[in-house]
Amino acid sequence: QLCTPIAMVRLSSALFALATAFSPVAARPLELSNVFSSHMVLQRDRPAPLWGWADPSTAVVTTLNGESYSTTANKDGFWNQILPACTGSLQGFEVVVSTPTESVTLEDVLFGDVIFCSGQSNIVLSVRQCDNATEEAVAANAYPHIRIFSGPEENTDTLNVEGVFDHPHDQTYYLRSNWTAANENTIGCLDGSCVGPHGIFSAVCWHTARDLADALGS
Repeated sequence: QLCTPIAMVRLSSALFALATAFSPVAARPLELSNVFSSHMVLQRDRPAPLWGWADPSTAVVTTLNGESYSTTANKDGFWNQILPACTGSLQGFEVVVSTPTESVTLEDVLFGDVIFCSGQSNIVLSVRQCDNATEEAVAANAYPHIRIFSGPEENTDTLNVEGVFDHPHDQTYYLRSNWTAANENTIGCLDGSCVGPHGIFSAVCWHTARDLADALGS
């Protein structure tokens, strides 16, 4: 069943060095990559990766459907966990990622078919720009099991180096864009908000997901 559309004198110096050596290092908070959030969809019928960051050498446990899976953050704090393959389901799951001191909970996570849309003019054309925009937007309310995620408009991966970027547009690469259920506002922006990428969703991507959902009878 389809669930989706479809990451601060010599003695003074010595005392400062000694104090620095024994000063506690701030712990790195547990984080998941920006592509993971509540309401997301993971690809069905194949192992699903999760990754993020934590304190180096910290044990990280991921719990899904009553089962727990363990990994350890490497020396740089990066961790990666592969979840076992799950069949497609319209039932939302809870995914909990935790360390001995903190946890992150993702709610309403589905397993289904993930469609990756990328391109220029044709993909950029939004549902709002369709001739029947209002009709299409209202129809999206019937597809809450289709989840959408819009990334920033970037043509290359870039590093957030201070002074390199001259336009705020470039900084969108580093903003979190959460997964959202399809509805008239996230697809067609009927509420007029259109804050962030949601509400200006790609018409090609939306029609592809909707048509696949109809073909699968979900």
